[in-house]
Amino acid sequence: MKKKILLLPLFLMLLSLAFIHKPLSETWKVSTMAGKEMDSKIIDGQGEKAHFTWSTGNCTIDANDNLYMIDKNCLRKVDADAKVTSLYGEGAMDENNNDLKLPPLPGKSGICIDKDNNLYVSNETEHAIYKISPDGKSEIF
Repeated sequence: MKKKILLLPLFLMLLSLAFIHKPLSETWKVSTMAGKEMDSKIIDGQGEKAHFTWSTGNCTIDANDNLYMIDKNCLRKVDADAKVTSLYGEGAMDENNNDLKLPPLPGKSGICIDKDNNLYVSNETEHAIYKISPDGKSEIF
């Protein structure tokens, strides 16, 4: 009798594990929205005319589906129409390879955005977080 009682819970446990760990089958479609990696250049532009470096990093998305990302030493925005615009950083160029002469990016360790579209970037070297307001002003937070 004891063997039957012990086997039933064990059987039920094994049966439940079979359903919990059942592999899921999903299909994903991956496509390029904007940009390409080329010669480590940071070039703004529409869609595939934009260039990204190999060292893209953290990113965040605002309420309007704009993607903000750290690309090497630059803060870049990719809007819903796939237009790439550099906001801060060194070495960013326009479509004609002209230097944009942007203010330096205060941090590149992490990025997030709040409901008022203030961006926050962290600088792990300085142990600081910087707030960048929608008008482009930055301050230590």
